Amino acid sequence: MRKNTKQHIIYFITFLVILFVFTFPLVFKMDKAVYGPLYGTDNRAAIWHFWWFNYSAENNLNVDTNVLTNYPFGVKYMAPQIFPLCMIPAYLFSVIFNEIFAYNALILGSFILSFLCMYALVFYLTKRHSAAFISGLIYTFSPYHINKSWEHFGLMFIEFIPLYILFLLKLKDKPNISNLIFCSLSLTLVILSDLTYSYIIFIFSVLYILFCVFYYLRNRYPVKEFSRLFINFFTMGILSLLMVLPLLMPSIKAAVTVSHSNDSISAAQNVAIRSFHYLFTQSASILAYLIPSKYHPLWGGLARSLEGSIFFGRGSIEQTLYLGWVGLILSFIAIRRRENVISHVQNYSLEQTKFVKQLFLFIFISAVLISMPPYWNLLFFKIYFPSFFLYKVFPVFRAYARFGVLSVLSISILAGYGFNSLMNTKHKHKFFIGLFSFLILLDFANIPPSRVTEIDKCPPVYSWLGKQKEFFVIAEYPLTLGDMAEGYINLDNILYQRFHRKAIIEGSEPGTLGSEIKKSILRITDPATPKILSALGVKYVILHLNDYLAGNNKEAIDVVGETPDLSKSKDFKFINKFDNDEVYEIVANH
Repeated sequence: MRKNTKQHIIYFITFLVILFVFTFPLVFKMDKAVYGPLYGTDNRAAIWHFWWFNYSAENNLNVDTNVLTNYPFGVKYMAPQIFPLCMIPAYLFSVIFNEIFAYNALILGSFILSFLCMYALVFYLTKRHSAAFISGLIYTFSPYHINKSWEHFGLMFIEFIPLYILFLLKLKDKPNISNLIFCSLSLTLVILSDLTYSYIIFIFSVLYILFCVFYYLRNRYPVKEFSRLFINFFTMGILSLLMVLPLLMPSIKAAVTVSHSNDSISAAQNVAIRSFHYLFTQSASILAYLIPSKYHPLWGGLARSLEGSIFFGRGSIEQTLYLGWVGLILSFIAIRRRENVISHVQNYSLEQTKFVKQLFLFIFISAVLISMPPYWNLLFFKIYFPSFFLYKVFPVFRAYARFGVLSVLSISILAGYGFNSLMNTKHKHKFFIGLFSFLILLDFANIPPSRVTEIDKCPPVYSWLGKQKEFFVIAEYPLTLGDMAEGYINLDNILYQRFHRKAIIEGSEPGTLGSEIKKSILRITDPATPKILSALGVKYVILHLNDYLAGNNKEAIDVVGETPDLSKSKDFKFINKFDNDEVYEIVANH
């Protein structure tokens, strides 16, 4: 027992050193910089949300209702109830430290927990520390996980998926009350991490049951084994549901209330039926699993050259799914090797090895197929994939490339078995653990350069606004219209609200009163716009000239490449120009 504990600690410390290198110099800038590129990603919204937690606490405001966006209507959030595992610690860290520290702490926490949970799962399966370490590295530093920590904050929380699988397998091996409760708890943790993973883990669970049925039938298991499987699984699901519902009920009630009312304060996470075309743009390709991330310092150029092509996909947001050739080779070794070679450890179950190997080969193939687009159009006929049929049942889900997390998970587990089969002598053990650790980290490398972004400074116009002590409302042009799916708020605008702390008219969800008003003030050159802005309480208009020149938000621009001239309008008074941003005061009467 002492030897096991010592080995666990050594491997964990080794992991922490690797994490320190991958994220350097983040630990020295926890409250000033963030991990990842940030600008151009959805994570700007996460930083801003954490700032709002701090601001609302300082000013004794209701944290669930933001009065500084979509002014004067505000926005009601359901996120604290839907994602308590993320939002509760985010709130605490934001209030105690600041929003940047909270963001970084959650990212580092996700990496640490992902490693520990995968390590625990593979150690349970192989009884070998080094195999668990190898699997933990693949899962934790997989480009999928790193990309989600950079692009989609909520999707970063993959740590509880291997924990759920660990207790699911324990429940199969030893169906007792303890394993049943822990399995239910771990499933609850997955559900409360992110709604996307709730859907993915539901599909995984269905696949798991189907596999068990066919496996039991093929191996002629007794009827009582079938009964025990279904009873335990059904009980586990009910227990998890009972734990989840009290936390989700406030959000469910709020969503139902909003959807049946014309209230101007809407739920920012209102669910919409996604367009079918998203299933193509946000699906995977075979090459996405086989080509290193575009951020790889040596081989990233290949992915960059293929971005936007039919062979790869639209870009890094959903198509960063690289599994790593080291993990694939180790998985191939695991599949080809006999169970008695892999399971040479004393007191180890050959039957369990056979079951788990076949299970995760099945999960891997299923996940890859589900992540594909709805169909391939091959001239005279179509090849349909599962997402085509799943969309008909659950049209709210749009990004089936995210099933790549199950592919990464499967490869991580199978690679642990493959590595375990290579460990026959102590000499080989020392050599291979060093070699494969190095190759995995080289395969998944995204440094140099450093992937840390400084965000403790802002453009001069926001510094000027922040120095104005009184409270007022601003409107930033060109406005962002967007749709129900995304893009209805400029994330840079809300990110910089952290500096000026003034109310903005951005943030109205499509279909609400605020959104309808926004349509009437879309163009700043419209004669009616300044009067409506004045009626909304807006004091200053900020013109972002670079956005006009670049043609961003075309629906709000008269002529792409030309900036609006407000100097001759009697409704606007020029105040100042800061770099490529102009400030006008509204003097129109409403």
